[in-house]
Amino acid sequence: MLRDKIELVLQRYREILETGSFLTMGKYCEDFEQKFAGYTGSKYAVSTNSGTSALEGIFTVLNLKDFDVIVPTNTFAATAFAVVKAGGHPVFADCVGDLTVDPKDVERKVTDRTKMVANVRIGGLDLPHTYDLLEMCERRGIPLVEDASWNP
Repeated sequence: MLRDKIELVLQRYREILETGSFLTMGKYCEDFEQKFAGYTGSKYAVSTNSGTSALEGIFTVLNLKDFDVIVPTNTFAATAFAVVKAGGHPVFADCVGDLTVDPKDVERKVTDRTKMVANVRIGGLDLPHTYDLLEMCERRGIPLVEDASWNP
């Protein structure tokens, strides 16, 4: 049984490498995207090769050019870099004890140039401040994008 699973993985990786489709292209990626879209009830799903490229894609679609995006001070630099790559300007907000961005500081930093708020859930944890942040963003009509990577 285990031997069959190992052989299947090796066969699939061999096919990926030989066809040059790599991990984020080709039939396995398309199959995953279709199944994930179906699972979530979405019309489409797009997979990326990293969290950074996922953020870059989202930020580009949201057209951040010349707008401010509030990001947490305690985050991986890729969050702010993705804002810059999309043409936006990162504005840093303090974090609270659970390392999520402080909703009160975010609200103080919102201006008419604020296009979006980005939150990073450290370890993908579902923390109470996230709901406060979501409520504030909904009230102000500002999209909230979360980097919620999770490593089991």
